[in-house]
Amino acid sequence: MNTYTPSESRLSAYLKQCILNSNFIEQDFIPNETVNEAVQYILDSNQPNIDELYRLLFPKRQHVFRQCNVYVSGKNNSKVISADNIGIRHELIDPHYLQELVNKANQTNDPITKFKYYLIYQRIHPHEDGNGRIGRLLFLEIYNIPLSTTLRYSIKARKLMNEIFIYTNGSSVDDAKLRFDVIMKKHQIKTDDDAICRYEIEIEDRAKFMRLINDNQRTCDQYYILDLKDEITAKINDLISLTQTYSHTC
Repeated sequence: MNTYTPSESRLSAYLKQCILNSNFIEQDFIPNETVNEAVQYILDSNQPNIDELYRLLFPKRQHVFRQCNVYVSGKNNSKVISADNIGIRHELIDPHYLQELVNKANQTNDPITKFKYYLIYQRIHPHEDGNGRIGRLLFLEIYNIPLSTTLRYSIKARKLMNEIFIYTNGSSVDDAKLRFDVIMKKHQIKTDDDAICRYEIEIEDRAKFMRLINDNQRTCDQYYILDLKDEITAKINDLISLTQTYSHTC
């Protein structure tokens, strides 16, 4: 049985609440026992290790870093297949660089810099599952920036986060080849046209879409380097200010 100081008890309760609210956002559940082990690891660590924390949070995953290409979908329905972000090609994932981001976040007191590292981590999308949860925890929540709790309860926070992600994922880039979002509109099908099979067209479109994902030729720098414009920095500042409503007191 662990014996905590009052400060550690408050920190433990705060971190568990962050993970709980992160589960709510992702609509996925991490068992209490697993959460307790992860929180204990954070309390015992001066500087968390991605590999160790990920294995604690997601013990059923065979690999810490993904072995396939992925995309983050904001909307998939009968008319549109979309990717809000295409993760870096899996063979270009650099675990040492990612751990260095975690180390740098630990070494700075600037919340904007921590948030920037979090955004880079999300854009790279190094894991097959759990990117949001472990990213928020590693770069923000262990430093008393409870983003998951804030996003769960604040509409304004969700709006700001969407605007920040749109910029981060490159939606405003003029050159279509450099965009980090991809949208394919499905073929319009007349209801009385028996010669066209909706299912076959759906499969054809999905195959084209997946080729776009797998043929992603962006460079490492386009993922690993992120310059924040003043307007985005201001939005991040606003979001961080909102999170302090939900911060713990040690």
